Amino acid sequence: MVLPLLEHPSEAFLALLEEDLTKLIVQQDVAVVSSCLSCLATIVNKITKNYKLIVDCYVKFRGECWCVSQLFWEQKKRIGL
Repeated sequence: MVLPLLEHPSEAFLALLEEDLTKLIVQQDVAVVSSCLSCLATIVNKITKNYKLIVDCYVKFRGECWCVSQLFWEQKKRIGL
């Protein structure tokens, strides 16, 4: 993911960017997640200081991983492996 260098980005733009990156982290594959995490971490650490967003994103991502894991194990039990 590449963002242009902005001298004074608006708060609305940054909030929208954080929101979109968070959605991509939960919805996309590993390559996209990695890029989005890097971008989001940079935005939060250097500009917005919205650390709660990082914690919330982690909790949501962890929940999604748990759900996928549960589905995997249920499917494995069903087919008898």
